[in-house]
Amino acid sequence: MYLKRLEIKGFKSFAHKVDIQFEKGITGIVGPNGCGKSNITEAMRWVLGEQSAKSLRGHKMEDVIFTGTDKRRAMGIAEVSIVFDNATRKLPLAFEEVCLTRRVYRSGESEYFINNSSCRRKELKELLMDTGIGKEGYSMISQGRIDEIINQKGEERRLLIDEAAGIVKYRSRKDEAEKKIQRTHEHLLRINDILSELNQHIKPLELQASQAEKYLRMKELADYLEISTLVDNIDKQSNAMQEIKQKIHQAESKARSCKKTENNIQEKLEGKELALESYRQKTNALQSELEKIKKTIEENRIQRNIYYQQINYRKSHLLKLDKEIIEQNLNLMDTKTRLDQLNILLQDLNKSILDVDGKLEKFYNEIKLKKESLAMYKDKVETGKSSIIENHNELNSIHNKHQRTSALQEANHLRLRVVEDDIKKIRKEEEMQRDLEKRNSEKKTTIESNISQLRVLADNQKKRLHELENKHESELIDVQKIVENIQKLNNKKSLLVKMSKNYDGFNVGVKNLLTAVHKESVMFDGFRGIVADLLTVSSGYELAIEIAMGQALQFLITDHDYQAKKIIDYLKKTRKGRVTILPISSVQERKLKQEEKYNLQKFDKSFCALDLVSFSSHYETIFNYLLGRVIVTDDLEVGIQISRKFNQQVKITTIDGELILPGGSMTGGSYSKQNDGLLIRKKEIKEIENQIVILQEKEKKRRVGIEENEAKIKAVKDKIAETEREISNEEKKLIEVSINASNFVDRINDLKNNHTRLEDERYELKRNLFGLDVREKTFLLDIAVLNQRTEKVQGEVEDNLIILDKHKVMLESIQNKHTDLRIEAAELKERKQSLEKEKQDLENAIIHSTVSSDTLRNERINSMASMGELSNKLYLQEKKIDHFSAKELQQEKQIMRFSTLEDQTRLEYQNAMNELDTTRNKQDEMKNEVNTLRMKSSRLEWQIEQCVEKLSLFNMDSLEAARETLNHPPCDKVVEYDLEKLKSEMKALGEINVGAIEEYRRMKDRHRFLTFQKEDMENAKESLEKIICELDYKMTKQFEEQFEKIQSSFQQVFEKLFNGGTAELHLQEPENVLYSGIDIVAQPPGKRFQHLSLLSGGEKAMTAISLLFSILLVKPSPFCVLDEIEAALDDANVDKFADFLVDLSADIQFVVVTHKKLTMERASSLYGVTMEEKGISKLLRLKLADLNNDIVS
Repeated sequence: MYLKRLEIKGFKSFAHKVDIQFEKGITGIVGPNGCGKSNITEAMRWVLGEQSAKSLRGHKMEDVIFTGTDKRRAMGIAEVSIVFDNATRKLPLAFEEVCLTRRVYRSGESEYFINNSSCRRKELKELLMDTGIGKEGYSMISQGRIDEIINQKGEERRLLIDEAAGIVKYRSRKDEAEKKIQRTHEHLLRINDILSELNQHIKPLELQASQAEKYLRMKELADYLEISTLVDNIDKQSNAMQEIKQKIHQAESKARSCKKTENNIQEKLEGKELALESYRQKTNALQSELEKIKKTIEENRIQRNIYYQQINYRKSHLLKLDKEIIEQNLNLMDTKTRLDQLNILLQDLNKSILDVDGKLEKFYNEIKLKKESLAMYKDKVETGKSSIIENHNELNSIHNKHQRTSALQEANHLRLRVVEDDIKKIRKEEEMQRDLEKRNSEKKTTIESNISQLRVLADNQKKRLHELENKHESELIDVQKIVENIQKLNNKKSLLVKMSKNYDGFNVGVKNLLTAVHKESVMFDGFRGIVADLLTVSSGYELAIEIAMGQALQFLITDHDYQAKKIIDYLKKTRKGRVTILPISSVQERKLKQEEKYNLQKFDKSFCALDLVSFSSHYETIFNYLLGRVIVTDDLEVGIQISRKFNQQVKITTIDGELILPGGSMTGGSYSKQNDGLLIRKKEIKEIENQIVILQEKEKKRRVGIEENEAKIKAVKDKIAETEREISNEEKKLIEVSINASNFVDRINDLKNNHTRLEDERYELKRNLFGLDVREKTFLLDIAVLNQRTEKVQGEVEDNLIILDKHKVMLESIQNKHTDLRIEAAELKERKQSLEKEKQDLENAIIHSTVSSDTLRNERINSMASMGELSNKLYLQEKKIDHFSAKELQQEKQIMRFSTLEDQTRLEYQNAMNELDTTRNKQDEMKNEVNTLRMKSSRLEWQIEQCVEKLSLFNMDSLEAARETLNHPPCDKVVEYDLEKLKSEMKALGEINVGAIEEYRRMKDRHRFLTFQKEDMENAKESLEKIICELDYKMTKQFEEQFEKIQSSFQQVFEKLFNGGTAELHLQEPENVLYSGIDIVAQPPGKRFQHLSLLSGGEKAMTAISLLFSILLVKPSPFCVLDEIEAALDDANVDKFADFLVDLSADIQFVVVTHKKLTMERASSLYGVTMEEKGISKLLRLKLADLNNDIVS
């Protein structure tokens, strides 16, 4: 496997697509700073999964996209593809060639591809794991990576060795298994808590379920007896309704007779209405025709006026034309006179132009002779000037040599002074270095003391952190308990809300109707809702109002009785049960009288039920009807006294749920929560919501405390981190001081060597100054000779210039006279052109005037003819107006006749209407009688409905269903049971939880399911623990084997690169092989063993490179990218580095970014990175084998 090519487009400075081909061996990438070399290595790191924008020299990932230049727009996407030859199947994919692609958009979206198939970053990371390739591997090494190896802690340095040992994949699997164990442990704790809770509730629930089953059997028998009583009552009331229906039939027959008479009168009225409509239409038609005639007359009058105006216009136009013809003739005479004058002027101008042209020819010949004389003298002047310039050039050359000699003298004098100053400075610095060496020793003692104090402070801070973390954990447990309580309350609230939405506890008819309205979108006009939803009860009185209203809470409310009838018809049609409806327009109020209210005030804590509820004023009639004569009191004894006071004529209820009905019957005893009504349910939902708010506030306060504690923990951690940073800084200072101690000795030796070198340089400078003085005297003599020669030539040139100036003055005088004559000739020709143009214009004007005169005469003749035609049209228009005026008079007479007929018919219509009113009054009397009988029938029907509604409480949809139920008694001796006695026995059972039956079954199933879950999780946890043990064993074994190999290879490479010496890798915790940090110690030739951080800069870099090369020898990477890692090395070490690189390139492909010539010489091919256009990188490829330049981008 090796790297084949890299494709870059839109990444950083690569605006154009770049295709870089790599070959086996060493490929070098070179170029000046800032041209984009490192962008190539960063592109490789980026496509292999680098996620840190900072490590790519950016603030966010979109910064890697080409940002544009002054001449090019920014791009919206960056894409890099890296292609590997996978013939050896190093990557576990069945492809000969593997292409990894990464793409990022300006919007921040990112994509990964493997062979053009989209994938996740995790899949790409797993593909490269343990291959040495990747952003954390040892195949991508930059100068910064070398610094990291040198400065990293042992734990961080271990990551490199883990990658080389091939245990990264195992460690990843182990981490994933440990996370799964943690999640499984948390789930087991939760399941154990739930099972413990279930075990506490399951036995009491079993007893409740047994009681509930007994209660249900007794309730079935009681329901049968009550249904039998209700069916008997319905039969009696149905017979009474039949008699009333016969009487209604007779009254309706009489009403029909009246209706027939009414219809006859109505037909008569319709005939009159038709006659009225006929007369009205004829009148309207005549009126419309009359309007048209009037409109026609008006239009003809308007046309007549138009003819008058046109005739007047023609007369005025004829007068205007006569005036224009006269003016045209006068203008034509003036134009002909002016034309004759122009012809005379043109003859004079032609003579003047011929005279001027003769004078111009004479001056032209004189100018030509003068110019030839001037050219001869100019040649003499130019020859003299050339001679002067040559002398000046030679003189400048000698001056320059003289100046350079003087500059060298000055430079040597200056350098001599500098050297002498440097000698003095070196002597002073040598004394200063000895003083600094002494101070450095004192500083070392102080730093060691500071480190000791800081370590004591760090221990105290860690103790404080442990205390805060324990407190934080306790507070988190408290918050978790509050959250669980809120969840339980929310679950209970959800159950109650769900019961409300599903209309649990409602009668079948009410439930079906509300479902149709709210869930099936069935609409009923005037439907307002049910009673329970339209009132609010004062706190504490919900049970009392619930008992007092009973089934009335489920009554429906409408605006009118006909709307109630539509709802009943709907229920009949769909067979969805029965309901009771209260129409607001029909219900009669029932309220306490004033005297009764006065008597009620005598009893403490007793109120009219209306005073304990609130509702919209729109429903005042309804609630006066339901609660107007209901009294609520605190105590049953007081209730009995009130009942006697009111002669058993009011309903009384207590806050504990006892009930005294009109007539004196009482209902009471214990009240089962399982039977909570609609109002109690609403109250309970509200109470739960209040509890949730209280708990949420409590949770909020606790979380504030947790946040404060977290802030304290963070502050302590920050202090610990700060203290550790200070310790680290002090340790670095200590290392620096130790290094400085050896540096001072080296510096003193260097100063002595420099002093000797400067003394030698001073002697050489004095010798050079003597030779420069001799050269300066020779140059001065040559300058004097050249100056004399130049002065002689200069005199000759000045004489020729005087003669030249005289000739120029004479030529200029002749040229001025010639110019004046040319101007005069031009003016004469321009004047001639002007006169010729004016002559042409006058000739055109004469032609135009002649044509215009003829046109005006023709127009006058046409206007005379038009006036004759208009006079004839005016006469015909007058005759039309007279004809339509006569027709208008005849139409008005017809309209008067039809208006008279319409008035007579309207009188007859009014008499018929009076007769119709008399008939309708008789019909209303019959209807009132029918309504009275129907009200009686409605009362009986309501009584039947009450019985049927009570049947619906037993889930009986119809009377037939009830009769069918009576045919199947629950037991053979049902007639022997007494209903009241049976109810007493049921009450004696106490509170019954019917839902306990289903709850017991559900809880038992859940207990069984959770037990199975627990067993599965325990087995899974045990399996994961075994996997972790196996992974630990494999990692330990593989790491120890590879660590030994890397250790051996490291020693060999170090010895070869340093020409001796030795180096070792040490585990910081040998007993903890898998997690121990790794230190590097080295002994360069002639020095003692010491930690990597104590070596010189060059030795550190060379040691780190030795480690990387040793890893490549043990576990070769398919390819390796080196980005200026030898920058810190001198030429001798670069030469060793390059030779070793050549040895490794036999098995490993190298891509090297470098500035070092020695490294470039070893490369088999070079890519030069340039920036011809500012901000855009280009590549130049050079194969060193045939030196063939090939521009690839």
